Amino acid sequence: AKPAKTYRIVLLGASNDMGTGVKDDQTYENLVEDRLNTRVPDARYSRYEILNLSLSADSILQRVLRLEQEGFQFQPDAAILSVTAVDEQIIASHIRQALIQGVELSPSYRDVVQSVVRRAHVDGKMPGVMIERRLQPYFTELCQWSFQRFAQQCAQRGVRPIVIYRPAPADFSGLESAARRKIIGLARNAGLEVIDLSPAFDAVTDRSSLILAKWDDHTTVLGHRLLRSE
Repeated sequence: AKPAKTYRIVLLGASNDMGTGVKDDQTYENLVEDRLNTRVPDARYSRYEILNLSLSADSILQRVLRLEQEGFQFQPDAAILSVTAVDEQIIASHIRQALIQGVELSPSYRDVVQSVVRRAHVDGKMPGVMIERRLQPYFTELCQWSFQRFAQQCAQRGVRPIVIYRPAPADFSGLESAARRKIIGLARNAGLEVIDLSPAFDAVTDRSSLILAKWDDHTTVLGHRLLRSE
């Protein structure tokens, strides 16, 4: 059971939120938790907890499902859904893998995914590249549905839903700005509170200092510290 006077938050994200490449106590989520417990912003609570349920390569559909299957069991007061500019591509990868591997979808998510699969005319026997190309027109619909589901599931349980936009440590292709506006717009259209962390990296002139290596674009310790500060 949740201890008395504890404000508990569950975080749902992917590998950067999980802290791939840095120590557990160096992730932005741990740094924020420490700061909250140093300052305790609300006198009704004596302790703040952030439970990190992030998992590498999770799509937004999987993050919301993880909240339903695991997150709510922890009796959270708030749920944070972390999103990025590449979430539409991650959804494509997720559905492609599910089709090719014949993965059974959760009942509550089956209808929306099967509807998209049917309209896109894709199946697991097709090449992965073709599946993703045909799914492209439906990415927005799937993100929209995920945000609405997140809002609805939290409202039913009295949990405060928050979306955070986590910027890419390095935007080498220069496409982040448009994708960011789009995904934040979809979240706000679902009536969700959005915290945009984009300014966290604005002052960094050498963005390569925010990634672990040229071949590994996960966020460095510095990047996690900047996200905490924002």
